[in-house]
Amino acid sequence: MMRPKEAIVELWKENFFESYKSSSEIESKILKDYGVTTANITAVLNNCKDFLRREEKGWIQRTRYEGVEQNKRKSVDYFAILNIHPRIQKASEKLFLDGHYSQAILEAFKAVNNLVKEKSGQIDLDGSNLMSKVFSANKPILAINNNLTKSDKDEQLGFMYLFEGAMLGIRNPKAHDETVQKDPKLTLHYLTFASLLCKIIDNSKKNM
Repeated sequence: MMRPKEAIVELWKENFFESYKSSSEIESKILKDYGVTTANITAVLNNCKDFLRREEKGWIQRTRYEGVEQNKRKSVDYFAILNIHPRIQKASEKLFLDGHYSQAILEAFKAVNNLVKEKSGQIDLDGSNLMSKVFSANKPILAINNNLTKSDKDEQLGFMYLFEGAMLGIRNPKAHDETVQKDPKLTLHYLTFASLLCKIIDNSKKNM
């Protein structure tokens, strides 16, 4: 089980202490994010004075975590290696590099939603309703193939479900719930999926 100081170190690595934080706020944060409780948060924080200092406004970091810039360089390389779609990179890269993984995922799938609206012209629809209409296998507004054979229709229907599922299973929970995402590798999987959907949109043909 993670100890209180270990949880505080993890928050420091994520630059949680770039702005002033009260002791009670820190205590609530380590409980929420790591399930860690402490009987005396002040005593624990006093043991973190190698990287934290206490001022009148609250606790703030003495210095940034040394691994931040190195991690950022690695993350930039990942975006290049994975050839992330420009819309996803614009929406999510900075959030990802700053460690805001849940928000990076949310913004990526909001970008997917907006790109579908722009290309289809269906600006009055949103989310799964938008996707089911735009990518319908019977009369698609955005066709991902010639839509002539059964295989074509199956592919169109399959991607309709993927777009719908992305809105229902990824975008909506990230928008409406306080979802905590701590894994950068898993976040990259989400962003790569969003990137793929954007590339499908780019390659689709709009039916008039």
